[in-house]
This record gives sequence, structure tokens and C-alpha cells, in this order.
Amino acid sequence: MDLTPISVCKGDSSTGVFWDLEDYPIPDHLDPATVVKNIKLALKNNGYAGNVFVWAYLPGGKTFSKHSVQEYRDAGITTISVMEEKFERLRRITADFHMWSADNCRHCTMDPSLLVITKDMVGKTTSFLDFLEILASCYYHILFAMPDDDDNTTEQPSWVKLHYPWRFLSGGGSTDETESSQSVGDKRKMREEEQSTTAGQSI
Repeated sequence: MDLTPISVCKGDSSTGVFWDLEDYPIPDHLDPATVVKNIKLALKNNGYAGNVFVWAYLPGGKTFSKHSVQEYRDAGITTISVMEEKFERLRRITADFHMWSADNCRHCTMDPSLLVITKDMVGKTTSFLDFLEILASCYYHILFAMPDDDDNTTEQPSWVKLHYPWRFLSGGGSTDETESSQSVGDKRKMREEEQSTTAGQSI
């Protein structure tokens, strides 16, 4: 299992990016190096500066979109082919969480962070999410990517520090598009109150 490079105990902050390419492919007008650059910029603009390590997962037998494996490697991305089923990809990513977190604990780095770029996580009880919650309780910063078609009302786990629209991460959009779980919760509450008020007026 190749999870190099790992950070060493020098006090630098570190972010591990775990990216499901089946769920979030590289946009047609971009390339791996540009996407990684934009991800790093998004993290930096939101206070997550330091070392960033990226792993990209794809079901076995499929190509890494229109780009070669070498392009991903040149961009500093470790590519990993796994079995076809989504469950198998999540299980492999969870195993890699264990490996990465062991080498990037709070004693080794300042405020270690994980950016998780995969779908179908919210609102479910899985060992995948359970382990992320454990890491959050151990002072890791957990960050999520969100689908571009999400209306920002999807309730995130309370332990998620920030979530980013994929167009923002991949395309280097405005940092104003990044919202904390708290701000999304406030928007959802306001919307519910507005709907309740409207319903009351119609009675």
C-alpha cells in the first residue's frame, strides 16, 4: 500500500486529500496539475496551508479519464485502482485513512486535515463515516467536497469543518463559495422558518 510521501514530525501542517475519480472526474477543460493547484489554493485561502498529499481512486479496468497515469503522477497525485463497487472503493479509502492518520497525527503536524472528495456519504451510517468522526474527535479537521448541484441545504455532520462545491475546488472559484457547516445550518433554518411563516399565512 503506497501512501508516500508522508509528513515527518517537524510541526508543519498537513492535509491528506482522498479523491474518488469515479464520483468527481476532472472537468473537460482542466488537467490534473491544474486541479491539484486549485485544491491547494482553496485550502490555503481557508487557513489550511502546509503540505498537501493527494490520492486518487478509480475502479479497476477504467482509465483515469482522458489523462494518463503519468500526468497524475507528474501533478503529485498517487493513483490507486480498486474494485468496481463503490463499497470497495470506500473500504480502501478507509484503510488509507488509517495509514495516513498514523503518520500525520496531531503530535507530528499542526492541525492535520483530511479533504474527502467522494459522494453518497451524508445521512448514512457506515464505518467510513464512523472513522472520520473518530478522527474529528481526535482534533483532525475533516473537510468535504460537495456536488455542484447541491442546493446548500444538505445537512452535514456537525464534525465537518468546511465543505466545498466541486466547481470551487477544481476550478479555483471564489472563496465566498466555501461555507461552513454552521452557515449552511443557519440558511436551512431560515428557509424552514420562511416556509412555516408562508404556510401560516395561507391558512
